[in-house]
Amino acid sequence: LTKTPGINDDNKNAKKSKRILLFWVHLLSIFIATNYFRSTLFPSFLHSIPLKIWSLIHALGAMAFSGGIITTTLLEWNLPRLIAKSGLANSNTPNNKNSVIELLRWLF
Repeated sequence: LTKTPGINDDNKNAKKSKRILLFWVHLLSIFIATNYFRSTLFPSFLHSIPLKIWSLIHALGAMAFSGGIITTTLLEWNLPRLIAKSGLANSNTPNNKNSVIELLRWLF
């Protein structure tokens, strides 16, 4: 037997998402409060990492983050043009292979 998704499934997913978000907010709050009252900014294991390695990790993370932002910005600028060019603007078929291929060619 197959179960068809209903309204209750959406309700369960929404409640689960809210619980996860609430849990995450509590964890961050506990982390911030603990570090504030311990009067140290970071856990002690972070002080054992050499400055050069810490700088390298920070630089790589910053490059990955900024690259993701630049890529999504470029996609937001070009996606409407590509959709209009491929004729998907008036079509109800979102899985058009030609537009996906053209988008991948533009991206890479």
